[in-house]
Amino acid sequence: MPRSYPLGQVTFADGVNLGFPAGPCCNCGARSVLAVIEQDTRQPRLLGLGAERAYRLPLPFCTACVVTARRRPATLPQRLLVAAIAFALISAAPTIDQTRRLTRKA
Repeated sequence: MPRSYPLGQVTFADGVNLGFPAGPCCNCGARSVLAVIEQDTRQPRLLGLGAERAYRLPLPFCTACVVTARRRPATLPQRLLVAAIAFALISAAPTIDQTRRLTRKA
């Protein structure tokens, strides 16, 4: 289980503060009806090596985009599945076109 480090406001020398803005919405840019939600952002291991890092970032989202704050990014197997389906469709396109031409001639 990766460790989570909640990020808040960071104070540097000379009183300079770094923090996340209160608006607009991170997803659509709306400025009304905002809620600050801790988004779980993970940096996965590279090729299964090393440690996975998780950050809980306090980011503003509007009510319409709250669902996207909780959505997990696609994993490698999911991306490979989408690539395989796309490849199969692109590969089948000439075959489908030839089938249509044969049925039109008959």
